[in-house]
This record gives sequence, C-alpha cells and structure tokens, in this order.
Amino acid sequence: MVFDDYLIKSLITRFNNWPEDNLSYFDLSKISSNPKAFRMVVDALVHNYIDSDINHIVAIETNALPFASAVSYSLNLPLSCIRKYKRTPESWYEEAHKGVNYDSLYIREHECASSDNVLLFDDVIATGQTVSTATALIRRSGATINEICCIVAISDCGGVSQAQSLDLNLFPLISI
Repeated sequence: MVFDDYLIKSLITRFNNWPEDNLSYFDLSKISSNPKAFRMVVDALVHNYIDSDINHIVAIETNALPFASAVSYSLNLPLSCIRKYKRTPESWYEEAHKGVNYDSLYIREHECASSDNVLLFDDVIATGQTVSTATALIRRSGATINEICCIVAISDCGGVSQAQSLDLNLFPLISI
C-alpha cells in the first residue's frame, strides 16, 4: 500500500487554545477510525523499524497506544506503557510533568531492563515536554533509547528541537 500523505494530514484536526489558552490539541482519532489510513500509518512505521535493533517499544498513553500496539504486534516486540496515573499498587518510577489534568508520568520499575534498546513512541510531538519526561523515566530504568518515534511532529511548537536536545534521533512520520 502506498503512503498517502495528503489523506493522513486531512484526518488530523488541530484545536487551537484548547484545552487551555496558548495550547493546541492535535486529534488523530480520525486516522484510527479510518482502516485505510490506520493501516498506512502502521505499515509505514513497521517498514521503518523492521530491520532496526530495537527490542522493546514504550508508548505514552493514551492516544499513541492503538498505533504502538499494532506496530508492536507486527514487529513481535514487547510493548510497555508510560502512564499518567498509577494504575496498580506495584512499584513505579515517577517524574514530575506539567500535563493537563495530571502532574506526573509513571512507568513500572521493572518494565524495562538494562538490556533493552527502546523505541519511545508518541502520537504527536508538539512542545516536547512529554517525551522529555518519558525519556527520563526510561533512562531511570536503565534501558537505552534507540529513537523517538511519532506520527506527527508539529514544527511550530518547539518539540522537534526539544527532542533533539535529548541527544536522540526523532523519526516523525509526518511533519506539520
């Protein structure tokens, strides 16, 4: 299947000044609900990583999970989740994060091993704050981050330069 950049971009909705003033929310749910578009995105990501040396995918909840799950399944790799809330009584690493409706991000302490070569996956990179916090969590676990991957990188919000400041490669499927 050929990747249709125009189709994918047409399914992305930007809500300026929402959920707060001076913030924008990028909704990719129309991609998930369009089987052709969803398959295009997943196939393009799988193609990019099929011969890589990653052995673990870590996705940031919630919107990245449908895509990361399909990529993880296709590459036969374990998938872990960085969460906005502790969901179980287990031991968790915690990093402070100024998110909308939450103050920290979490990952289970034994979710990643020092031998893991991680692909950090998010749906959208806008300001880069979330991937910065997620990077700190993964590094605390002892794992190595091979690359940051996203479906959309927003060029006018600072996230691309923020990701680069982490000394990590960033692979955006689409840049807007």
